[in-house]
Amino acid sequence: IVSKTDSMNLIKTKILKVSRGNSTVLLIGESGTGKELFAHSIHNASDRHKEPFIKVNCSAIPTELAEAELFGYDEGAFTGARKQGKPGKFELADGGTIFLDEIGDHGVSYIDRNFPLFLLCGCLFREDSLQILSPVMPGVSEKHYGLC
Repeated sequence: IVSKTDSMNLIKTKILKVSRGNSTVLLIGESGTGKELFAHSIHNASDRHKEPFIKVNCSAIPTELAEAELFGYDEGAFTGARKQGKPGKFELADGGTIFLDEIGDHGVSYIDRNFPLFLLCGCLFREDSLQILSPVMPGVSEKHYGLC
C-alpha cells in the first residue's frame, strides 16, 4: 500500500501492529475504500501468511444457504446436499484468515446459531448435525481469523 498522507501512514502502522497479534479484526468503510486490500495486508504481514486467505462475499450468499456455506454440512443434512458433505468456509480457512465481506448486509439470523459460538471457542457445528467438529481455534489467543 503506497501512500503519502500522514493519516494513511498511521493506518498502515496500525495494520502492521494488528498483524502481529492474535485478535479478531473489524474493518469498517464505505464500498471501494480498500477493506479487502487491508485484510490481505494484515494476513500477508502475519505469521499466518502461508496459510489460506478465504474471502467470502456474504452478499452473494442467500440467507437460507449461509449457515451451510460458512460452517459446512454432513452427508444427508438436507435435500440436495452433496453425498460426502461439504466443509464450510471457516474450516477451509483453518490456521489462516477469513474475510467476511459485506456481512453487515444480512440480519442477525444470517449466522445467529454458529457464529457466536465460533468466536467464543472455535467450535463448529455442521448443518443438521449433533456432532461438534474439532475446534479449529483451540483458544482465541492461539489462532487468528481476520473477520471483517
